[in-house]
Amino acid sequence: SGSMDSKAFNKKKKQEMQDKWTEMYKSVEKSKDRKADKINSHPGKIEQNLREIKKLRYQEKISEAEYQKRKQKILEEL
Repeated sequence: SGSMDSKAFNKKKKQEMQDKWTEMYKSVEKSKDRKADKINSHPGKIEQNLREIKKLRYQEKISEAEYQKRKQKILEEL
C-alpha cells in the first residue's frame, strides 16, 4: 500500500518542520533572555534596586542585616 507510506512520510516531515520551528523559537527566546539579562545588570537598574532596598530598610520592612545582605548581592552582580 503505497499511499500508507506517503502518509507516514508526510507525518515525519511535518514533525521535522515543527521541531525546526521549535528550535528556532527557543533560540530566539534565549537571545531575548540574554538581552534581558544585560538590561537587568544595567547600572540604572542597580541604582533602582539599591533605592528599593533602602526604602524597605527605612520602612523597617527588612532588618539592617537583610539590607546589607541584599545590597551586597546587588553590588556583586555589577
